[in-house]
Parts: sequence; C-alpha cells; structure tokens
Amino acid sequence: MPFLLARAKTYAQRNRFDKDQHGIHQQLGRLAALTRVADPQLFQYLENKDNNAMLFCYRWILIMFKREFAFHDVMRLWERIWTHHLSPNYHIFICVAILQQNRQAILERQLEFDETLKFVNDLAMNIPVDATFEAAEVAQQDKYMKNNFIFYYYFFFFLVACRNCLDASAA
Repeated sequence: MPFLLARAKTYAQRNRFDKDQHGIHQQLGRLAALTRVADPQLFQYLENKDNNAMLFCYRWILIMFKREFAFHDVMRLWERIWTHHLSPNYHIFICVAILQQNRQAILERQLEFDETLKFVNDLAMNIPVDATFEAAEVAQQDKYMKNNFIFYYYFFFFLVACRNCLDASAA
C-alpha cells in the first residue's frame, strides 16, 4: 500500500496542475491526436462543431476519472494508470474508449460544445468500467494506431509551433 500511495502522490504532482495548464492542454492534444486516428469520423464531427480541442474531457484528465466511476472502479482504474498499464498514456486511451462507446449518441444528437460538455458530464457513474478497459486495451495494442498516434501527436505539435511562430512574427 505505501508504494501505491507514493506512486499516487508522484502522479498527482505531475504537470496537470501547473498554473499555466500546459500539462493538461498537452494531454488534451494527445487525446485529440489519438481520437483523429482511432475514430476519424467522430473527430471530424467534433472538429466541425469546434470541439476538437477536447475541452469537454478536461475533467476526466484533471481528476483522473474520479467522478466518472464508482469508488472501487476508480481504484482499479487508478492502479492501471499509475502502473503505466501498457502505456504511460493509458488514461488517454481510456478517454478515447469512453468517447467511442458513446459516439453514436454524440453523432445522432448533433451536440454543440455546451451540449457535448453536459452529455459527457452526465455519463458519470454510467460508464461500464470493464468494457472501457477492454476497448482501451484493444486500441492500445493496435500497433497501426499506436504508430499513427505517435506520428499525429508530433505532427500536431509541429503545426502548433509553426502557427505560434507565424503569430509571433506577425505581431
């Protein structure tokens, strides 16, 4: 148990809580890149609705799903996250799995940003944890998606850096 508590403290202090929020926005960028690869149709829909920044998933990443699952399920999930089960980005794969489990409802309802945020928040305590684990692990082990995720992740941040350089030179 002391190992888990020490690991939890280390993980909790990671850059998710920086004042500039760089760490959490970086993780939301990873989520966007992975969603683009895992479910291009859903990502395109989110992009058309200006949801591609994935801010509706902010709470999931900030508090690591604490409000999304029952206590004993959160403990199981945190154990997988803190032990880097299959990947140090396992929590990102959990986010994608939840989105894919609910993609039909999101697409059918034609949700705008605020409606998407409400929909995602209303999922709390209604997400099947075992099915989510399975979907995340299938996605994680898909070598093609994993390689494309890495490519898109770095490409995405390259484009952001280029845009920032252009914005700085224009000012």
